[in-house]
Amino acid sequence: MKARAAWAAAAAAVVALVLPVAARAQTAAGIVESGWWTQNPAPNAPAGGFEVAEGPQGPLSVAAFRIRVDATTLTQGVLTLSESQVVGTPALQVCPTTSNWSAASGGAYSSAPTPNCATSVPMTRNAAGAADTADIRKLVGTGPTTVSLMVVPLANAAVPLQVPFDATFGSATLLADGDVEAQPAVDNGSSSSGSGSLGSFDSTSSGGVSPSPDLGATPFPALATTPPAAEEQATAAPAQQVGSFPTTGQTGLPAGHGSNQPWGRAPVYAIVALAVGALATFARRALRSIGWLEST
Repeated sequence: MKARAAWAAAAAAVVALVLPVAARAQTAAGIVESGWWTQNPAPNAPAGGFEVAEGPQGPLSVAAFRIRVDATTLTQGVLTLSESQVVGTPALQVCPTTSNWSAASGGAYSSAPTPNCATSVPMTRNAAGAADTADIRKLVGTGPTTVSLMVVPLANAAVPLQVPFDATFGSATLLADGDVEAQPAVDNGSSSSGSGSLGSFDSTSSGGVSPSPDLGATPFPALATTPPAAEEQATAAPAQQVGSFPTTGQTGLPAGHGSNQPWGRAPVYAIVALAVGALATFARRALRSIGWLEST
């Protein structure tokens, strides 16, 4: 019974941790309202879907979406239109609009909002996957806010007559992810503004720590001009007292010790003598081998 209760408590804790994360991811941004308008004589959008079409003289059908952005920063924001039926080759773009509009399904084209495509995002078509996608993060900005975007034909200004197409879509989805960033701390005026003397601060804003000394108010102590008493002065070495460099015998070795004594150099002389003797023997043997010196 206790084990079952422990498992139930653990499961509840996991759910409590996962649900806020899932809710936060789902509410980063989403489509809250949509509509489409047309002047196409024979629109054929599926039930619950919409149409975007281009005629020789310009757009025939357009669509709009209201998007609620809850995240202060979107790390992902992909708008996807699922194609239902396509005639021709669609070329689409997403543009913001500030015009007021009411949701409509195949409404009169005169009631459609006006896009502002000076800042737009072209949609990428995946013909095999029957989908058109666009990263719309730069159009929605930062939240929390609600923005209005339109999907309209991507016109080619260099071509007088546009290439007609008619694309119908079954749905539009927004894959969004993001999080609310921590807001910067608000200065309530309790801390020092930095205009006072160097090193001072308000102790009430630092957890009761004692304030540092005011370096600007306390002068540095004057240097002493009176020499210390004789017993406080360090005794100088004799060589230093007469103003000459110390000799070898004055560097800390007892008298009669060190390399300045004759027997102190005996090992060095022995090594040199052995090296000279070995070199002389090698030279004699080399000269005999080439006939320059007779054997004895």
